[in-house]
Amino acid sequence: MSFDPQIPDWGKEFTDNRQEKLFKYHSWLKNTGIKSGLISPKSDQFIWDEFVIHSIYFYKIIFDLNLHNIDIYDLGTGGGIPGVPVGLVSNNTVNLIDIKQKRIFELERFLSTHK
Repeated sequence: MSFDPQIPDWGKEFTDNRQEKLFKYHSWLKNTGIKSGLISPKSDQFIWDEFVIHSIYFYKIIFDLNLHNIDIYDLGTGGGIPGVPVGLVSNNTVNLIDIKQKRIFELERFLSTHK
């Protein structure tokens, strides 16, 4: 199966100049996320469509409600879904919260080099 990452029309206003960061997150999920057990093995297309794009849609809802300057809390973030993509496409402060320190450690490593 080939990987064909697309941004829906409704998401283009949020992803302009930020697509490269989203691709890096996708790659990180596909590699580090799976290897470290943050997500189960999935195809590239599934990770893009179900994790990245659906997270951006979550931000679209926040945007449409005019909640531009609120803090967002991603409880039980796991692999940073939806918090990391939301943080990459918005100016909101996104707080990633998880009970497992291993998950937070991996997310901090990613964010320290890709934010």
